[in-house]
Amino acid sequence: MNKIFLYSLLFYLLFIFLSKFVNSGMINVCSEMRDCAACTNSYINILTFREHCRWCYSTNTCGGPLSCPSGVAVATRDPFKCPLKISNAKGRRYTDKLGRSLYALTLAAKQKDPTFCLKNSRSDVKQ
Repeated sequence: MNKIFLYSLLFYLLFIFLSKFVNSGMINVCSEMRDCAACTNSYINILTFREHCRWCYSTNTCGGPLSCPSGVAVATRDPFKCPLKISNAKGRRYTDKLGRSLYALTLAAKQKDPTFCLKNSRSDVKQ
């Protein structure tokens, strides 16, 4: 019984020691992070449990599990869900006109007769 306890204790200590080197994103306080990507890759230790930081979209702040108001969207452990900075350079902007024209083309492509749909919404598109 004593050997089993020692082996399990040794395994636990080895696991704790190695986990510090495998995923080195621990910080003291989640609010130290200033951007979404760094926030979602960070965590804090609470009583040896790893608690991942969350990025709150409404306040643009990083925090723990209770830092954002309830019902507000958050990005947790997934930098892909972080908001992107959109370019406002000419020719790269998304406009309402562009969105409506692309939506009309998408709807027309799903119809049996796309030319009828396009005549209604996009008179500039020729057969």
